Order: sequence, then structure tokens, then C-alpha cells
Amino acid sequence: MKCIKKYRCKSSGLTLIEVLVALIIISTSLLAAQRTITNTITNYSKLQQNILAAILSRNILIELMLSQNIANSGVRYTCAEDLPFECQLNTKNTPNRYIISAEILVFTDKNARTPIERSFTLLQKSR
Repeated sequence: MKCIKKYRCKSSGLTLIEVLVALIIISTSLLAAQRTITNTITNYSKLQQNILAAILSRNILIELMLSQNIANSGVRYTCAEDLPFECQLNTKNTPNRYIISAEILVFTDKNARTPIERSFTLLQKSR
């Protein structure tokens, strides 16, 4: 510490208030960054789940088109053993008697009311 005059001294360090203000600014920015990272991880998980459900529903529709086995219409069932999804196949007749409208609904679990994925296709009835 250098003293210029008898009672005026020039300090070379930071005051306690300055240190506290700097700590508040740093902690606020770290909290904002933590919230952003948490939201990003949550959104990524939801996106991954939606992509898996879309792939699963399209695979089921392709299986239906290839097998022509339209059973369990309107009933929920486990789509895949290793995935926590429930599927529901809904079929409707169309004005053309040789065509059926098939819709696959994919739910996150047994208690879910709204599907996370909905896919449909037109299937030809076996004659």
C-alpha cells in the first residue's frame, strides 16, 4: 500500500464488496448454464423417445403390409419386448371393399392416454 499524502493511501487489492459482487455474477451465470444443460438433456431424451416410437410404428405397419394379418384391432399390446412402449392397431373399412385403413398408435406406457406417435397406411385385403 502506497500512501500519497499523510491520510490518503492507495490500495492495490479488491474490496470485500467487489469480491462478493463478482461471486454473485459468477454463481448466477453458472446456475443459468446448469438449467440450460438440464433442459437440453430433457429435450434430447424426449426426442430420442419420439424417434424410437416413429421407427417402431412404421416397422409394425410394414409387418402388416407383408403379413396381411390384421388381428387385435383396438387392443393395446406391448410393441417390443426391450422397449417400454404400448401399441394399438385400429382398422377401418374404406369405400373400396378391397382396401382397409390401418392406424398404429404408440403410447409411452399402459396408462398413457395420448399417443406420442400416430402412423397410418392403406392395406389391401386378401381376396
